Amino acid sequence: MDTPGGKYGGETAVQRKTARRAKLISAALDIVADGGAGRLTVRGVCGMARLNDRYFYENFRDCDQLLLEALEQEMAQGVEHLLGAVGAAPAEIRAKVRAAVEAAFDFVIADERRGKLLIAAQTSEALRPRRDELIRSLAQIMSIQSMELLDSRHLSKSDAELAGLSLVSGGLEVATMWLRGELSTSKNHLVNFIVALILTTAEMSTALERELTD
Repeated sequence: MDTPGGKYGGETAVQRKTARRAKLISAALDIVADGGAGRLTVRGVCGMARLNDRYFYENFRDCDQLLLEALEQEMAQGVEHLLGAVGAAPAEIRAKVRAAVEAAFDFVIADERRGKLLIAAQTSEALRPRRDELIRSLAQIMSIQSMELLDSRHLSKSDAELAGLSLVSGGLEVATMWLRGELSTSKNHLVNFIVALILTTAEMSTALERELTD
């Protein structure tokens, strides 16, 4: 029952609203994982979450906004996990790169719904712009790390960003194909391959700089 402090069942109104929002996002992730983003409906989400549809509109304008905020939530958690792993790794480029790649894969695999959401982000009009922003954010992290670790061997800032964009967008595409079951390779081999590709690109910085300044 309600109390003078505005609590019901030991929770405040804000806490209850936050809990309902989390249930709706979790339900959306379940539905996307089961049948894709096209299966997402207000009725389906509310049924899965066991909530009245008025609580849906209390939090989201429509299913596109719900899907976008679900991606935002998972992206924020993923980037935090990745940065934590990179920060804890030894200050050596090979260790940093491996920590980042392994952390990215481990985060996605830890909840199969994340992989399905990542796949949906390739085709969903609502998610594609945010997916592109994720690529840019990860590329920026990569370029900053490379400039700090490679010292005088690094490319210019703009070329380091181009290299980061190429690697992140390509790596994300390959990872998504693997999640869809289109690549017959193990997770460990794919991680090793992407790590090697990033390190090889770092070692190519001198050659790239020479070609770009000729």
